[in-house]
Amino acid sequence: MAEERFGPQPEDFGQPDWPKGMVYLLRHPSRVYSFWVNGNETFYFHATPQQIEELVAIYSKLRLRDHVVMVSDDAPLRSSFKEEKIDYNVTLQLVDGIALWHARRQLAEGKDTGLPLSPVLTIYQKASAAKLDGVKWEDHIVVQDNTSDGSIKSPAQLPEREHYWGGFVFDDGSPESDFVTSMRARLTLWETDEEAPLRLTTVDNTGKFSARFSEKEMQSLEDGTSYITLTLGNYLTQPTRDDMRFPVEGLTKDPDAIDPLSISSPEYYWGRLLFEDNTPPHLKPSPWPVANISISFPFAGRVVPDKEGYFRVLLTDQQKEELIAQQARKNIYIPSYDNKHHSTALHVYPPNMLHKEKDHAGVLRISKPGEGE
Repeated sequence: MAEERFGPQPEDFGQPDWPKGMVYLLRHPSRVYSFWVNGNETFYFHATPQQIEELVAIYSKLRLRDHVVMVSDDAPLRSSFKEEKIDYNVTLQLVDGIALWHARRQLAEGKDTGLPLSPVLTIYQKASAAKLDGVKWEDHIVVQDNTSDGSIKSPAQLPEREHYWGGFVFDDGSPESDFVTSMRARLTLWETDEEAPLRLTTVDNTGKFSARFSEKEMQSLEDGTSYITLTLGNYLTQPTRDDMRFPVEGLTKDPDAIDPLSISSPEYYWGRLLFEDNTPPHLKPSPWPVANISISFPFAGRVVPDKEGYFRVLLTDQQKEELIAQQARKNIYIPSYDNKHHSTALHVYPPNMLHKEKDHAGVLRISKPGEGE
């Protein structure tokens, strides 16, 4: 899957996991194009020398572990889907989603995909009409000069990092990653003198994770000037400083020596759906294989009732309150007997009927659809 967009996109609000300040760079008027595929996104800018300085200044203020500016001679050819040439002289590569997960996993196995784990700004000198002499490089910027003369001196260098491993298990035996309820666990790095966090990685479906740290970063974790939190929730649950802390003692350089941390499983909200005759909401005969009545909630996604009609969704208390405050919409999807693989929202399961105790889940009864309806 791939998509492209043109222009500066002034209305771009970004993604929840993007680094703080990223949208201001992407809204810059010199932006002309962007290309996205599986989370690997590159933004293209056609900037004047002054605008290049502006882009560097904005990039230097992003909340990143590493600020890498690459300088190259020539810009590779870039064309749109319609084979239209894109004129540009600066790019920003931002890797997220599936692409970032794959890059991290490959790197943990000693393989380098070439994808940056942190957004990288690249300036193409021959197309920029500037020698970059006027650019002010902040002390934390790592400049990688790949030009023919290689005359730019980098203010900073990338730290050497090693892989550390950790893991956890739920004390009730629940799966560590639940695709049915859109539950995921992720690690976030917090520094005591910085308001915004740095995301580290997500936990795989076995409860294990790996993250890279330098000696200085490990020392900071050990002396308490930084710490790691473990956030459990749906895909839109944002980490906070108050989330559970993952102890630095739980990190090891040996993936076979992981001593998983035992923690409580997250709290779910329960609901129950039945037909009016008090039978579970399962269609017999089924309109097509694996056709199920399902319930969909913002934040939590779509779930299918079990054999007794119960279902559970993963929501924070705040997310539930937001749903209750919104106008109720039809969210119970009934598969069609006439249109294969098509379901229609016909009923409403109100979010205020959800309860953290399964035995107190609100019961909603709906009419039983007949074949042909």
